[in-house]
Amino acid sequence: MRDIEFRGVYKGRWKYGYLYQDNILGGILIQEKNISYGIDPGTVGQYTGLKDKNGVKIYEGDIVKQSDYIFEVLPLEAGSFSLRVVSRKYRDSIYNFFALNEKVEVLGNIHDNPELLLKEQANE
Repeated sequence: MRDIEFRGVYKGRWKYGYLYQDNILGGILIQEKNISYGIDPGTVGQYTGLKDKNGVKIYEGDIVKQSDYIFEVLPLEAGSFSLRVVSRKYRDSIYNFFALNEKVEVLGNIHDNPELLLKEQANE
């Protein structure tokens, strides 16, 4: 069974843990080490349950590389994570996330490193 974990940005810093909505205070919060943080909802990403070749956890919104291909990890949908190709002639093709092998590497994410996507598209 995989760990259910989320991440989101609070005041410019990533927080990791349990995600919940607070109906009294309003907003989405992440509980990390018994402290709750109101996070930017646009930065929420769920842990996929997999790690890259360096042991780094892979989340929705991460930009990963395998061989010569760059992918964006898409949100969980219909019980599965997917990848969108952002490089090469297969750009915008969607693949099942679990088709990746252990050689995948996290390069960054769409929030902190959007230039990775733009750079890759400019190279085409």
